[in-house]
Amino acid sequence: MNGHCSEGKKIVKIQINGRFYENLLTVIVVTYNRPVLLSTALSSLAHQHEHSFDVIIFDNGSTDSTQEVIRGYLQKYPAWRVVRIETNWYSMKNAQCFVDDIRTPWVTYLCDDDLFDPNFMSYVLPTLNSECHGLICLGFSTCDYEGKITRMYKPKMVSLTTNEALNAWRTNLLPESAGITGFVFRKCVLERISWDYSGGFFNDTRLALEGLSDGGVRVITECVVVRRQWVGAVSAIDPYSIINRLKAHLEFIRDITEKGEGYRIPLKKEQRLLTDPIALFRNYGLALFDCGPLSLSFLKEWVRFSLNSPHWIRWQLITMVPILFMNRGPFQVVQRTLRRFLREMRVQA
Repeated sequence: MNGHCSEGKKIVKIQINGRFYENLLTVIVVTYNRPVLLSTALSSLAHQHEHSFDVIIFDNGSTDSTQEVIRGYLQKYPAWRVVRIETNWYSMKNAQCFVDDIRTPWVTYLCDDDLFDPNFMSYVLPTLNSECHGLICLGFSTCDYEGKITRMYKPKMVSLTTNEALNAWRTNLLPESAGITGFVFRKCVLERISWDYSGGFFNDTRLALEGLSDGGVRVITECVVVRRQWVGAVSAIDPYSIINRLKAHLEFIRDITEKGEGYRIPLKKEQRLLTDPIALFRNYGLALFDCGPLSLSFLKEWVRFSLNSPHWIRWQLITMVPILFMNRGPFQVVQRTLRRFLREMRVQA
């Protein structure tokens, strides 16, 4: 496949549905105050074996040396583009800022703490000639902060229609994905998604559902995405933002419940993700612990949030209060034990 390349290749227009494109895929790199991690993420793009793709780097209001890193790559790859805002809008809400800048029919995310294998584009780009799928799901691996591979998730090859994919999601038969970084989807998905979730956070499950509802799903079995496991990946912000994440998750459940007939998704599936105590502690308890000692004012806010939550999760949230209280300074021994316990649960998952 030939297209626009920052190294000066000949431009060959590609026609899809009567429109001509220089490239088929845009990589969105969203970053905030992680210059070292961002540099390695951008390096993984620069070392792709196939260069026929667009890049938009979105700086979500960084206050450190992030812009210096970006300028260094723009000097080498002038075709790459950058969008910057002054205020951190968090997670996916910032897509509103760059969706109009996307010039390709397909989009993928590269979180600044993840990596693409050098063969990522070689496997993905040829599949974009097919118009029968709305979502492409990618095999992935995980690595530690030093880059050592810890696990590999290599799904079986599947190609499902929209109804088959929705039923597979409902019954938990779709392969595990690498979060937002693990999907390739159509630009129209970003254009029609609602961005009103609490704190600007967005649920990657909703992104997947919107994508596969456009025409089913195709799975690339090769592990072409690398997820980095590090403390900041769990919580790069603050404990109040984690409450916003939980609120957004609950709002997402409300969303798919209201659209249940279209998605054919029972509420119980998403409820199980939050009502399972182990899963709840693993996904949110550990994130809160990684924020450091929690203040009494935050614990009061947690209690208020718990009491105002739907009845089916209220008790689980309230029972987390004594565990979160142990994350205060005077309980350092208990704190270390709980941290280790939660981390072991996350590894086992």
